[in-house]
Amino acid sequence: MKYEVKNNDRFTVVEIQEARFDAKLAPMFRQSIEDIQVDIKPNLLLTYRRLPLWIVAVWER
Repeated sequence: MKYEVKNNDRFTVVEIQEARFDAKLAPMFRQSIEDIQVDIKPNLLLTYRRLPLWIVAVWER
C-alpha cells in the first residue's frame, strides 16, 4: 500500500496514494498503521488524494 506520513507536534497526517481505497485494502491499511503506530501523534488525519474530503480520527493509545 502506498502512503505518505507527515508529522508535526500535534498531528500525524497519512495520505493514501492508491488508485482505489476500499475494503480490499483494509488488511494492508491496518498493517501499515500498526507498523507506524509508535510514531502516530494523538491526532491522526487520513487523507485520500482522489477525494476532496478528509477523514479525521483521534488516535488514542
